[in-house]
Amino acid sequence: MTSGTRHSQSRRPGAYLLTWQGVMKTVDLSGAAWFKSSRSNGQSACVEVAFVPGDRVATRDSKDQTSPVLIFPAQVWAAFIGGVATGALDQL
Repeated sequence: MTSGTRHSQSRRPGAYLLTWQGVMKTVDLSGAAWFKSSRSNGQSACVEVAFVPGDRVATRDSKDQTSPVLIFPAQVWAAFIGGVATGALDQL
């Protein structure tokens, strides 16, 4: 099991500190193109996703766009989406 991603908003708007396996990097999300699932039907209880530089995927709450952002390596996000699509996570 790999260590998780932790981040906190830095003093610069749109910039987040990303910690992955003990390495800290700044991720600038000010230009991120956020989107929701096409199945959201305009509801506000959704997760927004943005593909960001460094082969990462950022996620946030669509109801509160100033809330903390979770950032995952793209391959971890792909494994999660695959698990959702196949029903592998239905029993969790």
